[in-house]
Parts: sequence; structure tokens; C-alpha cells
Amino acid sequence: MWLSNRRRYPRFQLTDPLQGRLQTSDEVMVESHHGGLAAIGPVGVRPFTVVLMKWKTSATSTPARVKVLDTQPVVMDHRLQFRMQLEVLGGEVSAGDRSEGDRSEVDRSEVDRAEYETARPAWAMLIREVPVRLLDFGRGGVLLETMAPLETGVAGQLDIATGDRGVRSDDVRICRTLRLHGSAFICVAGAEFLPSHETGNHTLREVLDEMHQTTRSM
Repeated sequence: MWLSNRRRYPRFQLTDPLQGRLQTSDEVMVESHHGGLAAIGPVGVRPFTVVLMKWKTSATSTPARVKVLDTQPVVMDHRLQFRMQLEVLGGEVSAGDRSEGDRSEVDRSEVDRAEYETARPAWAMLIREVPVRLLDFGRGGVLLETMAPLETGVAGQLDIATGDRGVRSDDVRICRTLRLHGSAFICVAGAEFLPSHETGNHTLREVLDEMHQTTRSM
């Protein structure tokens, strides 16, 4: 159904929300902190969240699973940053991050654990995957519902399962958020589409526009 409101572009509300995920990556500096590891970056990750961490200095390093134990705001160079206390976990990493000839999963995890625990301060990427539901969309962006809070300004890749059209992706940036109380999904976030160079109905925005045109013609 169409939503009539004061927005610049009309919105189209989905009768059945689409399922997907938002993958974000933030550059952080990793250093020793109180006998463990800490990551300092512009976006704070919620405590007890498990994320992937990948060194920027090595293109072939395997991402390690880490748990954020605590997040505290700090001011560095007159800018607000967040220091996150980390615990390196064992276990599996994504099969897409392994190449043929890698050592066994257990051995590789132990190698990654040793590398992270003995590392000097270095730059890394924290990678999060947040499950989302797409509620409505318009020409400029989408409205998402998620169990995990999202911060305004965070950018990432949005992957949405679009039925018989398969999983389609697009780059988005969170432009507003609202915490919901008394709901299974605790956050509603508006995301704007970022400039894309892909054409030919490959991106999520093009598939959503195609779905809208099909509905309008019925």
C-alpha cells in the first residue's frame, strides 16, 4: 500500500516484510588494554555482541571472532571515540574467508588467537552482521526493523531476500533511528541509498522499483 505523508518521495509499504541483513565494517585501532585487547573506533558496539575482526595489514589474514565485553566513550584528538574491550573467541569463521590449503579450522583459530593476543597496536576492521526486516521503501531509501540498535551515520551493505528475484544488495547509510519498547524488534532505522555504479536490475533499489511498478500495474 502507498503511504501518504510529507516526505519528498512517496513510500511503498510491504504487506509482508522482506528478510535480510546489514553488514557494516568499521576501522579501529587495536591495542593492549588491562592485560587484554581493546579496539578504539568512531562507532561503539553493544557489549556482548560477537563480531569479526580482520587485520588491515594483511590481505590474507583470516577474520577472528571476538566478543565485545565493554564499551566506553573516550575523547581522542578532540573527537568522540569508543574503546571496546575484546575477548578473542575460537570456533568457525566464514567459509568464504578461507582459501584452499588453509590449515584445519581448530589450528587456524588457535593461530589467529595467538596473533591477536600478542599483537602491537595496529589497524583492523570490525565487521558486524545485523539481521533486519525491510518494512517499506521509496526512491531514496528503505525503512528497516532490527533486533540490534543501529547508530546514525553507519554505512554498510544491505542484503535482502526478494523472493524469486533472489538476494539483492545495495550500499546504504543509516540516517535516523528509533528505539521501540514492548516490541520483539527494538529498533526502527531509516536508511538512504548511497550512489551506485551498477545497472541492469542488479541492485536492491532497482528490484524494489520493479516490484513497485508491477504492483502499480495490477
